Amino acid sequence: MEQEMDPVRPCSVMFRHLTFPDPPIIASSPPNGRVSEGQPLNLTCTQARASISWYKQGSDKPIAHGQELTIQEASSSHEGTYYCASENGSKGSIYVSVISEYPHKCKNIFVCSLTLWPDFNVACDEEYKQ
Repeated sequence: MEQEMDPVRPCSVMFRHLTFPDPPIIASSPPNGRVSEGQPLNLTCTQARASISWYKQGSDKPIAHGQELTIQEASSSHEGTYYCASENGSKGSIYVSVISEYPHKCKNIFVCSLTLWPDFNVACDEEYKQ
């Protein structure tokens, strides 16, 4: 007795077209995220179709909202990695480096005089500099 086989039926296959948004790109002025101390820095996130929030690495609270983040006078506390995140979850990042013209600012200066003869003597006066 021959057994009858069910004909092979094609399965229904459904494809969904998934699109992933390109991550935002951050442009900076001055370029490359390098700013001199005391100068302004402007960061612009290129994700124009979405709501943007700005974060600084180390904090999960936004520091600003909108396409642009402006720092009026850059200082060493502004150095670090900044992120712009869109509401769809994509993120872009840039490292900001603050260049100091005087990397070690002194507030106190000592002016010393050295006498070798007839007695060895060192005398210093402190001058305050702002």
